[in-house]
This record gives sequence, structure tokens and C-alpha cells, in this order.
Amino acid sequence: MDEFQQLRISTQVHSRFRVFDRSGRLPFSIAFGLFRRSPADAVPRPLILCTARSAFDVPYALAHGLLTLHGHRPEEEQDVEVDVSRLTKTEGGVNSTHVVLPSPVNRAKGISRIRDSKTYPCQVEAESELALLLDPNKKYVIRLAGTDLGVKWHAYGEIDQLVSSEGKTTQPSSQEKLISGTRSGHARFKAVSSLPWPPEVITHARLYTSEVSSSCSQTPEGATFLELSITNEGDRSISIQNRGHQNVLVPWGPFEPEQATNLILPRMNRPEERHPRLRWQVINTDTGVVVYGKPKPPGCDLHTPSKDRRPMLSYLVTLKPGEPLIKRIDTTKILLKFPEGRYSIRIPPQRIWWCYGTVEEISDEGDDRVPKRLYNTCIPPVTLRAESGVHLQIEGGKCLVEEGTAHLSPAAAGT
Repeated sequence: MDEFQQLRISTQVHSRFRVFDRSGRLPFSIAFGLFRRSPADAVPRPLILCTARSAFDVPYALAHGLLTLHGHRPEEEQDVEVDVSRLTKTEGGVNSTHVVLPSPVNRAKGISRIRDSKTYPCQVEAESELALLLDPNKKYVIRLAGTDLGVKWHAYGEIDQLVSSEGKTTQPSSQEKLISGTRSGHARFKAVSSLPWPPEVITHARLYTSEVSSSCSQTPEGATFLELSITNEGDRSISIQNRGHQNVLVPWGPFEPEQATNLILPRMNRPEERHPRLRWQVINTDTGVVVYGKPKPPGCDLHTPSKDRRPMLSYLVTLKPGEPLIKRIDTTKILLKFPEGRYSIRIPPQRIWWCYGTVEEISDEGDDRVPKRLYNTCIPPVTLRAESGVHLQIEGGKCLVEEGTAHLSPAAAGT
């Protein structure tokens, strides 16, 4: 190829979280979405590129003008470029990481750019030189400075043939220059000294039949129940939102959130409800296939959204320290629809908005929503999950329960 030839790579830039936690408790990275879409790209082989000392190596890229850092001045309603001269010119590029971009040749028509793109996250450490440039309570944006991606090495072929197990390249770089496409995006975030962190909450899931549970004496003999128990392991009461959209910190990729944050929990404050809104899955243990509870795309919401995004107080339920909140669901009809075999039940991770205090303590007279003084959306969520240990077998038209409890400690967003 001619040494002056250029190859456009569609490059999208986004921050994984909308806050940078200076304490380092919430991992932070800049996510780059890379996609081969240029009409001039007619090479049928994968493109391998090295991210070290390029625009994808954020500290190095800022120090060498491949990226720009701007701070927002609210009084002037504009972004002002931050002086990055204090960054060490040689910072970054310690570890060579290679990204494989599939060829656009013979790509199916209409394929999603999101689906066929590759994401490269560049971690920003809390103790790095770059972090020291970020003042708490100020907003920042990182952008590509121009079209130059600064990639020092790239080649076409299979990665195991071009890159050794030690990460060293085995062939010279291709001659054309890699430049960004028109969709560059930007990474906006706010720096904070530290984030409010939720207490540890433990989730237990248990499957049992009425034959072994005296508490269910009024139910048909042999009925099978899924019991979900949530316990606050902290020393303060918290109230969690169990209905509606969860406005909390969630990780983003270059194009969209990594996980949805809609309807999260059953209505834990309505234990008598026959059809709780609980996301749970049944998995065929032998095949690993989800036979019930597969994720569905969000449906169309025909209701006009309120301008006030604060949750209704009726959407909250209180978790007091050490007092389990228990919900039981009759799963008999669902489970007995499956063919004979071995199955397990999984509760997918559930990300929940929370605040300190009981519902009664936080309520303001005349206001049926969470008080404005407490409604903070820049918080790591309480994350509940119970993913293993709930097993059963369908045999002879009966559900045979393997007694056991699944419990996993939750983690805040990003861990």
C-alpha cells in the first residue's frame, strides 16, 4: 500500500461512569468503540492494532495531543481546555494491548455497528498523574484532538500469528495511517472526592416444597416455592426502590449502558401479591440453556413520564439492620411445564437505588416522593444476586427439590 494512504476507523469515545471517584473505590475507564466501516477497506482479514502509545492510551494521548481534556466553567457556560503539561510524556504504554477488528468484507447487510464493534477500555488509576489534574466537584470532557489515532503498529491477519505470547509483534506494521471516522463522541464525567457507598446486603434464594414447610400448610401438597430473602448487613437502615426506573450509576460501553436498570425487584412491601415483578430464570443444567425468564427488550412505555424523576415513597421498602425481608413465590405451574430433567434457578443481578433511613424517617409532609435533599443519582447501587445453589429435578410429574440456599454478597457498580 502507498505510505500516504489513510484508513478510516470509526471511533466512539465514552466514559464508563459519569463520575470519577478520586478515592479509587469505583473503577473508572475511558471506553473506545472501534469499527471498520470505510468503503476503502477491502481487506478480508482481521485488522490487529496495538493500543500502547496511541489515542487509546489516555495519559499518553493527552500528553502528546492526541486527546484533549476540557473542564466545564458553569459561569461561562463553556468548556475550557485543561493544561496537561504536568503529565509525563512517557507515561502510558507500559503494557502493549492488541485489539482485533473484524473485516467489513462480506459483512451481512444491516448488521448493527454496536454488535460488530470492538470495545477497548483504558483504565484511569486514582493515584495517576491524570487523576491529580481532576479537581473534585468539577465536570470534564475528553475528546479526540483530531483524526490522527497515533497507532504505532497495525497489521492484517490472525493475532496468534502476528503477536507472540509475550505481546511482541512478529511482523512490521502496515504502511497506511489509521485515522478516526466522523463519529468520535466524547467522554463526559464529574470528579468527586468520594461516593456514598451502600452497606453490604446479602441475598438468599431457596427452593422448597409445601411437604417440608409448615408455614405453607394452607397450600396444596407438593407445591414448590421460591423464597427470596434480603438482609441488610450494615448498622443503619436503608430504603431501597423496588419499582420503576433505577437512576443510579451504571457502567457504559462506547454506545449504550452495559445493563438495563428498569423494574428490578418484586414488590417486597406487598408479600401477598400473587404475581410479583421478580426477574428469575430457570436453566437446564445439562444444556445450560435458559428455558424460562430470558431477557426481553424493553417494551414501549405509553405513559407520559413525569418531569419529577424522584421515586414515589410507595416505591420504597426499608431494610433494617439484620432483619431479613422475605418474599415467597409459588413456582409450581411454571416448573411442571418443563420436560423431565435437572434444572437450576438463577436470580440475575439487580441494581437498585437506595438511601439511608426508613421510609417513615425520610418522608416530608405533603410530598409523596423521595425528598429532593436525599435524591442522589450519582451513587453506586445496591446490587443483589443469587446465582447458584438452587437446584431441582423434574421427574414423574413432580418437582424434586435439592435443598440448598444460594447466597452471594453484592458488589457496587463496576466490580
